[in-house]
Amino acid sequence: MRYFLLIIAFLPFGSIAQKTILPLITIDSALMHNANIVVRSSNTDFEINSARKATFVVNNTIAIFNKKGYNDVKFSVVSDKFKSFKLNFMDIYDAQGNFVCSTTDEAHSKHPVITAGDVFIDGDVNNVEPAYHKFPYTVSYRYTITMHQVVEYPDWFPVIDYNVSVEKAKLSLSHPDDLVVRINGSIDSVKYSENHLASGTIKTWEINNYQAVNKLPVALPQTQVFPFLELSPTKFKASGFEGDLSSWNSFGLWVNDLNKDLQSLSEDTRLIVKRTTENFSEPREKAKALYELLQENTRYVSVQIGIGGWQPASAEDTWETGWGDCKALTNLMRALLAEAGINSHYCIIRAGDPDFRVDPLFPANNFNHAILCIPFENDTSWLECTSQTSPFGYLGSFTSDRNVLIVTDRGGVLTKTPAFSADQNSIKFSANIVIDHSNSGTVSMELSASGDKFGSFSVGFNNLDEQERQEALIDILQLSGVDFQSISTSVLNENMNPVFIISGDFYMNNPLISLGNRLIVSPSMFCARNTAVLKDIPLQKFMISEDYSTVNELTFTFSDNVKGLNIPENMHLEYEFGLFSVTYELTENLLKYTRTYKQNKGIYPEEKLNDYLTFKEEIRKSDAIKIALQKTE
Repeated sequence: MRYFLLIIAFLPFGSIAQKTILPLITIDSALMHNANIVVRSSNTDFEINSARKATFVVNNTIAIFNKKGYNDVKFSVVSDKFKSFKLNFMDIYDAQGNFVCSTTDEAHSKHPVITAGDVFIDGDVNNVEPAYHKFPYTVSYRYTITMHQVVEYPDWFPVIDYNVSVEKAKLSLSHPDDLVVRINGSIDSVKYSENHLASGTIKTWEINNYQAVNKLPVALPQTQVFPFLELSPTKFKASGFEGDLSSWNSFGLWVNDLNKDLQSLSEDTRLIVKRTTENFSEPREKAKALYELLQENTRYVSVQIGIGGWQPASAEDTWETGWGDCKALTNLMRALLAEAGINSHYCIIRAGDPDFRVDPLFPANNFNHAILCIPFENDTSWLECTSQTSPFGYLGSFTSDRNVLIVTDRGGVLTKTPAFSADQNSIKFSANIVIDHSNSGTVSMELSASGDKFGSFSVGFNNLDEQERQEALIDILQLSGVDFQSISTSVLNENMNPVFIISGDFYMNNPLISLGNRLIVSPSMFCARNTAVLKDIPLQKFMISEDYSTVNELTFTFSDNVKGLNIPENMHLEYEFGLFSVTYELTENLLKYTRTYKQNKGIYPEEKLNDYLTFKEEIRKSDAIKIALQKTE
């Protein structure tokens, strides 16, 4: 939905008549440090003419030093009947500031959006990139977006990413005084001014000489590091539907109005609902049966037509065609449940990037997806209606643990979708490795994934053929020299937390190193090894993005009895942010290795960083351990 919010907000006005600009040598050395790009000049003009019309003009002059910087400058904008896009110009200058060429035609590609099933979206994708690769150089460009329906305003991110410096960036917002523009964000380092004219108010924000911040493995989300502004209308109007964003409740009323009179079902469809649920007495059982009916008879496509992609297709039309987008399928599921006497609520959510935060204190149109909420008597179930394979009640990483707006007849209610604990969001791996007299091995393994990891593994493996599954396991377990005998998958669904299970048997040529009567074993083989060395990191706040745990149990069975020559001590590390433990057990011809890792989601203060770095380094060293064993007579 808010496609133009993805636009790089580096923005400057400048004359295209000039054929020279400042050379790169004039950039302050402090701004060059850690920078993939330096925004030389950036101007954004956002002019709101009325509740229905606005113009967004962006001018950028950006020095690009490498491929990473080139990727930072690329952007895409979706245009449709409510929003037009034009790339006015894009010019390239060499390091000395001399004009090289204009890449306006090559820089802009436009094509209709086609999705699964070749279903057409009512709009075009405009992809823009400099189309020049002789680094370093400077690109100067301007583009214009004209909005004919304004349900949301663009946000301003003058520092678009880590490793970006800014010499000067400015946002100018102009609007009539009778239009209330609400503003939110992190603007401590931003200079602000305001000018009142007869035509309305002009508000200006500006930053200067902002030095690049190097991105580190423990980096915080960008909105918690860099200045940004979030803008939102208060009153708006879309195709005759008037809306109010002064509260979540009022915005929910607008969405509810869009969805009215779209749940009717034909007599034939109502009969199907009756037949599907007549053998069940409990509401949850009926809901589960109807959810499976939806999955068996519909498929997801992206169809953004109608009122700016906000209004769903009618329930009966969706059932008849057998396909729909997230709005249509959610609306259909709600209609099926209503026919069975089960109350449910249409919900809108910001799916995808978990770092994108819907601020509960700042109502705004930050949503891009629809799901369904069913408030049963003792608990609540959430349904992802676009999936043909998800178990009933399962939300994966795409929509779990984030704010969601529940739409009711009385308005919107902002709440949060369920989150998985570290024990629920886990990967467990066990393997029995039988070593024969030639020191080759036969392996029987089982991997089980739950929580968010269930979605990752089930989606990945369900669509693979046998050869692709073997290749996927070789990559996951870091295998070499293996010959698979079998791979199978299954799903165990207990307590609304499904588990995806992969079982396999394979033969390994070299599971260990043999030196005469000595055997060298890497006990952490198959485990997710943490090989990165984290050092020379300045003290700073850091973030762990998810609650997560792994347990690995490996049992080696040798053809002869063995004794240990260097069995390590068991290890147990525990901090506020996580836990790591390793145990070794050696008895006659058996070596058992158990590795447990757990991390706790959160933002931690800088004084905890050294402990965290020590924690990760101890894990790295433990995973690198090799054990020497000696065969006994």
